[in-house]
Amino acid sequence: APLAAVALGPPLFEADAARALRLPLALAREALRVAEQRGVLCRDEGGAEGLTFYRNFFAEASAAAETA
Repeated sequence: APLAAVALGPPLFEADAARALRLPLALAREALRVAEQRGVLCRDEGGAEGLTFYRNFFAEASAAAETA
């Protein structure tokens, strides 16, 4: 597996989310953006496949640091 996939976890593409959620692409895109606003996902706009989302490790690290 590429180093980025190991470090960031698997990418989540808009089209994959639409299929998994059985939603039109526009609604899946909105669901992903809401998850980003809530701090669950981080967005990468530079990919060839359009917007790519990853699990937000920053929020997890911050929460872990607060409880330590």
